[in-house]
Amino acid sequence: MHMATLDAVTANFYSAILESCLYGVYVASYLWALYVFWLQSRQRSRSSKLVFAAISTILLAATSHLTCTVWRLWTALFIEPPGHAAAYLDDITNIHNTSSLFLLLFVMIVGDILVIFRLWIIYEGSVWAMALPCTGLAGTIVTAVALSVEALRWHADAPSSHAETRLFAGLIVAFPLVTNMAVAGLVLTRVLRAEHAVRAHVPCSERSSWLLALVVNVIVSSVIYPALLLVFLVLFLARSPAYVLISRPLVQLIGILPTLLWVKVRLGSNVRDNPAHSNDLFSGASSLHVPLDVL
Repeated sequence: MHMATLDAVTANFYSAILESCLYGVYVASYLWALYVFWLQSRQRSRSSKLVFAAISTILLAATSHLTCTVWRLWTALFIEPPGHAAAYLDDITNIHNTSSLFLLLFVMIVGDILVIFRLWIIYEGSVWAMALPCTGLAGTIVTAVALSVEALRWHADAPSSHAETRLFAGLIVAFPLVTNMAVAGLVLTRVLRAEHAVRAHVPCSERSSWLLALVVNVIVSSVIYPALLLVFLVLFLARSPAYVLISRPLVQLIGILPTLLWVKVRLGSNVRDNPAHSNDLFSGASSLHVPLDVL
């Protein structure tokens, strides 16, 4: 269906299907991670436990978000009077939409904290590397609080500016976009520096495959999410109902990416030859070597 002819009800219907499919992927990924976590009971570092706890927290929020998505769609299609479905789905004052908003804000903030935590380890706590991502995170938190207050005003029937609401909604996407693009750029810079450092010590063929693996990890872990945020922001500013196709499944995607990366890292720790290099996702990194598994 062409984006221009996509109405709100159809967009929400397809969005619910997409979110349900991604939730299935998320649950499967989490069960895999849970098995690996149990399997490596003697190799659990503190950072590994913290990351797994964050992933578990996001899963709980994602489960609640999917429940709200399904129930609001059911209410709009089968409980609301005929012809009122679109109005109900767009009404931010109903409890399902408000709950979904709060859950999305929570997951976005936790996801950005995980991304910044990883960057902090890669750059060994460098303050200058943290400046822009942390500024973006602070903007996200402030905007989330403002948008939450705005949502409470809607429920209290207090005067509320539609333009102000759209501004907050745009910023709540723009700030995470800045955070994640900054992290992606800094991680890629670290990768290129590492490649330059090992150039004289590693054969060309081995170096090329190593660099390719690093770049693929950067794309998967640091680029997919901000790319979707950018598409969402463009659709939202264009007032296209198609933005729902991204906004609601986004909650599941935020949880899937770190879960799969965590599993990859923990499985990789069993085959690492050099015990001096930790294979934990948030382990330390030498200034001349960026561990593939940290990325």
